[in-house]
Amino acid sequence: MTLPGDRPRLYNTPALMTASDQIAICEGELDTVTAAACGLDAVGVPGVEAWQPHFAPAFLGYERVYLLADNDDSGQGLKFAERIAGELPNARVVLMPHGHDVNSLVMQQGKRSLLERITD
Repeated sequence: MTLPGDRPRLYNTPALMTASDQIAICEGELDTVTAAACGLDAVGVPGVEAWQPHFAPAFLGYERVYLLADNDDSGQGLKFAERIAGELPNARVVLMPHGHDVNSLVMQQGKRSLLERITD
């Protein structure tokens, strides 16, 4: 949580400094922590309305950007991921199973269930 009026910023930006050809973008800090604990380089956006156009250039050098979309709300997670995918030609939307976000999926079904979803 930040102070009222604070500008949105990415969470876990050190992941952008890792030498990797792929990165994940999550909606929310907890999902980001969970994805990172599963071995993914991941950054988080603090809410579905928090993506800013100036974030996009940080992701253009990756071969693949996985947009780990929540599926535990009224479609907001998918809309969030699709909007970002429209700005990133290297993005792939990875929708979690119905009723889940990254954290709940891993907590219920384990790390492998998340990693298998992003396998090309």
